Amino acid sequence: MIENKGRIKVISIVGAVWVVASALVFLLVVDEPTPVQRAAFRYLIFIEVLVAVILAMQDYRPGPAATRVGFYVSSLVYLMLAAGIAIIHMTGIIHVTAWLHVGQLILLAALITILILFSRGGGEAETVNSIKAWNASGVQGLLSRLEVLAASKAIEAPDKTILKKLTDDVRFFDLGNPTPSDSKIEAKVSQLEAIVNSNNPAALDGAGLGGLVDELHTLVTLRRQESSARNRGGF
Repeated sequence: MIENKGRIKVISIVGAVWVVASALVFLLVVDEPTPVQRAAFRYLIFIEVLVAVILAMQDYRPGPAATRVGFYVSSLVYLMLAAGIAIIHMTGIIHVTAWLHVGQLILLAALITILILFSRGGGEAETVNSIKAWNASGVQGLLSRLEVLAASKAIEAPDKTILKKLTDDVRFFDLGNPTPSDSKIEAKVSQLEAIVNSNNPAALDGAGLGGLVDELHTLVTLRRQESSARNRGGF
């Protein structure tokens, strides 16, 4: 946070210096400003303040570094183009007020559009990264639980083989694509754990345990199908 405040302070000072310098140059160079030159000067001050504010706000804005870089580059390009148009009109090379207004409004609209696109793209990227991080943690926990079940002496060989295969299947889940089956898989694993930990011979020897393993196998297969459908844009 201290580093952020330092950058914001530097940006604020630089922006203030540019505004003061622009005002002094305008007052010293232009003796009797025309309406076009006064309008161009006001645009120049607005541009400098706007860009300084946008750059300063990036240190408080969460999001990927690429998004902040996009904000910086877009703002600086806007500064060069918009300030260039303003300076050309301030020097008296062009005397058409309408051209000044149209040029500035077009550049400002373009800047706002680009910043919105960067913001949305950055938000989506951050959401995907958060989903992947959450899924990575959840899948790792699920893997550990399945490995414990597969190693349990309470589970017989045929079901052990299925659980080991399911462990390998879960290991290669697409972390970026959560599906409705995820919570069902976790619930089914919890049911298996409850039976194994119950030390109830009737539950362990009956068809209930094998049935749960088969249901878990079906859910893992369904999860792969749902993930593949999402990658293809199926839903």
